[in-house]
Amino acid sequence: SNNEITVEGAAKYHSEFEEGNYSVAKRCYIDLRMLKDTAGSVSYWLILTYVADEWLTIEKGRSLELAVDLNSMVLTADSDLSREKDPSGKWITEILEYPVTSEQLWKMIRADAILVNVTGREGEMSGYFNETNFANFRKFAGEYMDAPVAN
Repeated sequence: SNNEITVEGAAKYHSEFEEGNYSVAKRCYIDLRMLKDTAGSVSYWLILTYVADEWLTIEKGRSLELAVDLNSMVLTADSDLSREKDPSGKWITEILEYPVTSEQLWKMIRADAILVNVTGREGEMSGYFNETNFANFRKFAGEYMDAPVAN
């Protein structure tokens, strides 16, 4: 959990753009979840959490695109959307869940680069995975996933 990806343009500058005179205006987390039902069937999910000072208004459907080593993977959210403001009214949070197959996860785990694009009614957010993100995904695979079956 708390697998924060690097977001392009996440910092907002103030005053005269002096060095160090900025604040983070948006964050994005992509976490993994595994669910095992009583019959032993396993399913995997990417949990997208977007936190910012402005709404992106992400919707169900094809709102998350990943470029995994330049191969596009468009994911469809089918969960109930969670949107809320913090008590101060400054920060909003949007959360969606995207089902993924084990094959899609293995592609992500073995990738050299993953670019992320989230589309909402009020804009888009772009970012990318860093080494910590890849390490977190590989750790998840080691703990919760069986090795893929060779074709």
